[in-house]
Amino acid sequence: MKSIKQYPQFDFIPQEKWEKLTKEEFSDLMSYKGVYSHLKKSLDEIEKCKERIKFLKQDIEDKKYYKKLKDRSKKIDYLRDTFNLSVSVTVGKKHTNKKSGITTRYWNISISRRNLPTKSSSLGNDKKIKDYLNDYYKNDKRVLKLIKKDWLGFLKDECKWGGIFDTIMDLTIEKRGNLDGIDFTIENILPKQTI
Repeated sequence: MKSIKQYPQFDFIPQEKWEKLTKEEFSDLMSYKGVYSHLKKSLDEIEKCKERIKFLKQDIEDKKYYKKLKDRSKKIDYLRDTFNLSVSVTVGKKHTNKKSGITTRYWNISISRRNLPTKSSSLGNDKKIKDYLNDYYKNDKRVLKLIKKDWLGFLKDECKWGGIFDTIMDLTIEKRGNLDGIDFTIENILPKQTI
């Protein structure tokens, strides 16, 4: 195999003598030549790509792209601090009714940003949140199934990358990052459309 890679020859018989070969011999030689031709084309393409990669690497170095990014990064650090949000649902207080013995859990929404204080707001208890979600999505059967199956999982997903995240991001941009005085209740993060 090594010799084939090093010397993939088919020209050991001069081309002008090929007509003296049997039909089968000639066919085998042409088959070999065809494969070699495809191989050589691919190898040549690899060499071109290597040269292109070498050129691009040198171009990156010559144009100092990494240094330029580092210099420009300082100018947008405040954007990372202000708008790189992480939104999550966390367990709040628990309350147990002494008469019934039923424990009610309360939930919070937490908005974290780099180098800024975390913003937390109460969403309410299980029942309030479930009732609101069912009413808000009453015309969407697919979402209602998800809420019925796992309302908390659905809510967490919406906070991470869904509609609730979008609402909070839009508000953060609109307020230029100043979230002081904003209460992120369930009604505010999923505002109902007014007709």
